[in-house]
Amino acid sequence: DPTPLCERGDVLRSLGRPDEALAEFALAQKLAPKSPRVYSSRGRIHAARKDFAAAVVDFERALALDPEDLDAYEPLGRALYD
Repeated sequence: DPTPLCERGDVLRSLGRPDEALAEFALAQKLAPKSPRVYSSRGRIHAARKDFAAAVVDFERALALDPEDLDAYEPLGRALYD
């Protein structure tokens, strides 16, 4: 279950520690490569860093895994726009 790793990653992201957050999400991805939460959370970090190409890849992957992941649609639109 990648939930604890994702939660740690989300906390680290909110604390302004994106590199550490990405490391947590990398571990979560290895544990659960089909978890849309991993990709949408990573996408948010990439978008915050203005790496919109990487953000789009992660948001699209999240939506491919779960087309009903409403949390990925809005940030994907922003990343595509920016």
